[in-house]
Amino acid sequence: MFVFGGRADRFGPFHSNNEIYCNKIKVFDTETNCWLSTPSTQLLPEGRRSHSAFCYNGELYIFGGYNARLDRHFNDLWKFNPEAFLWKKIEPKGKGPCPRRRQCCCMVGDRIVLFGGTRKSGVPGENPHMHGDNMQTHCRKTPGRDSNPGPSCYF
Repeated sequence: MFVFGGRADRFGPFHSNNEIYCNKIKVFDTETNCWLSTPSTQLLPEGRRSHSAFCYNGELYIFGGYNARLDRHFNDLWKFNPEAFLWKKIEPKGKGPCPRRRQCCCMVGDRIVLFGGTRKSGVPGENPHMHGDNMQTHCRKTPGRDSNPGPSCYF
């Protein structure tokens, strides 16, 4: 089991506005019931909570999330290779979804389906009439495929 991210509080289980956002991978071996020591990696995503994660071809992908210390919602996509223990930031082509947290990503065939999510309204520089992206579904070809991304799908 691979665990990435999450929020903790420096002073215990209560909200003290002194939050910690982890950006490390933790690994649990289900055969030995032990947490494993993990090597450090050079390139890391920002620590976050409320992101989505899914597996494809033996690699872990994460999308989006939120970091209150930075007051930032993310719309980045990262891939983690557990064999090499390396992160790589994916730079998809085309216009992606707006930054968000609490969304769902899952694999359907060779596509990643993203739906739902929330974020703070009134983002500076954003057209308030264009904020309808929260409940859209985006269908894109899986990263690394030879063909171009498929069309976006909206409800």
